[in-house]
Amino acid sequence: MSLSKRYSLFWTESEDKESEPTSTLVVSSPKGLYVDIRPFTKESQESTKENDGFDWYFAGFEIPIAGSSKVEFNHEFFDSEYINYYYKNGLSSKGFTIGTDLGDFSNSKDPEEIKKGIRVETGVLRNPKTGKVEPYVEKWVTCNSEHTPELEFLGEYKSKLRCIVLDTKDGGITDNESKDAIIGRFIALDKWVQGVVWNKSVTTNKTDSLGIVRFFDEANPLISYGGQIDKFPKLASLTQGLDVGESVTVDGVTWIVKEVNNW
Repeated sequence: MSLSKRYSLFWTESEDKESEPTSTLVVSSPKGLYVDIRPFTKESQESTKENDGFDWYFAGFEIPIAGSSKVEFNHEFFDSEYINYYYKNGLSSKGFTIGTDLGDFSNSKDPEEIKKGIRVETGVLRNPKTGKVEPYVEKWVTCNSEHTPELEFLGEYKSKLRCIVLDTKDGGITDNESKDAIIGRFIALDKWVQGVVWNKSVTTNKTDSLGIVRFFDEANPLISYGGQIDKFPKLASLTQGLDVGESVTVDGVTWIVKEVNNW
């Protein structure tokens, strides 16, 4: 369970130094369910009409590798690269494979980075800029989700935070090939919320089929993108006492509680 902000990214074979062109934030639950959203910053030169201002957004579950410091981030549940491919290839995912995302974590050895709470992730992944599989180094800061709007390392981190995770009833991207499936995840960790949803029945354009949200103040979201924003649950509807397996319906979409802690 964590609220993690990426500090920097370095593709070691194709770049000269680390940088951070995005505002990457990962919200994850105690059982490892997560939503990872990576919009380009206003200062970045990488935002284009084709990518809609996002480097990547995905959701799935974490798989710690026993006896090691490695974690697999499975995102077969939801992956923007799959969605991009689907629309580019005439509403078909034939031929697309979601790759393995395996990171090896360690503490930074830099004294100044240690003060900032920075951890280091290394691995090998496809670089979207080059299209090649390359080694990477990502640096992360685990933030205190009780604080807003600051996203920074704040020392002690409570182990018993409020958290709730809901998935749409249709399951994940790879669970079905239904042309009218609505696939999404909505996760709240204390004061921070992220959600992604894709309505496959919307075939006019990709933007109208999507909903992407990030906020700590529901009335003033930091990210509110796409034509499916109204499909997300409202926090007021997620009442105390909701249990795993129970559901809420929003604008015709059924969301099922997958995990709940201290809610």
